[in-house]
Amino acid sequence: MPAAIKIARQGTSTSTGRRITRVAVECQNALPLPDRCHGTRSRLTPPPIVPALRSEVHPGPLHVVLTGNVPINSSFNKTLEADLQRAELVALPIALLLLVLIFRSAVAALLPVGVALVTIAGGVAATVILSNFVFVSQYAFNIVTLVGLGVSIDYSLMFVSRFREELAAGVSREDAVAKAMATAGRAVAFSGIAVAIGLSSLLFFQGTFLASMGVAGAMVVGLALLYALTVLPAGLAVNPGDRDA
Repeated sequence: MPAAIKIARQGTSTSTGRRITRVAVECQNALPLPDRCHGTRSRLTPPPIVPALRSEVHPGPLHVVLTGNVPINSSFNKTLEADLQRAELVALPIALLLLVLIFRSAVAALLPVGVALVTIAGGVAATVILSNFVFVSQYAFNIVTLVGLGVSIDYSLMFVSRFREELAAGVSREDAVAKAMATAGRAVAFSGIAVAIGLSSLLFFQGTFLASMGVAGAMVVGLALLYALTVLPAGLAVNPGDRDA
């Protein structure tokens, strides 16, 4: 048995027809409960239990099935993670296509997507750093990408739409940015603060994976707010391309 796994208790039972044998194994491990249940990996923890146990089973002609909370949660997490990754890969191209159709300008469409990518990168980096100090669920990274993509494009869409309205009214690019900051920027700031506060309420669920998801969500919303009010206006102000960008 691997050094990362210590057997606390083991027992067997056989069915009446002696065709089915049940082996109950209770593992005693240094991992905290959330790590054991969700199979996450942190800086100081050993590999997850389920793959290590599976590698130690040599059934021969027998059919062996692992069951219980830990194997079921491990299988569920793998399926959910694959589905979320597939959703992320599909969402970004569709969002870019819709933005091009809405703005009818490649530059105006790329700016919100660029803000979203920068926000996601910053959110993932912040979550990785946070995982060195506290338990962070693997779902937190999916929250970072999905929420970061959504709010970044939402906030950028509001700002760029207002900016283009001011340009259409005949004001200069610098004045359009200033008016967009005074109107759409204020709405974006209020919305971002409200969303971050709402996600922070998950901190009340201490001892569960929800707390880390709330922290990760609040951080990525804060980054989306920061970039939407700094990077995006700067990009709109210095863009030398089409006047409607």
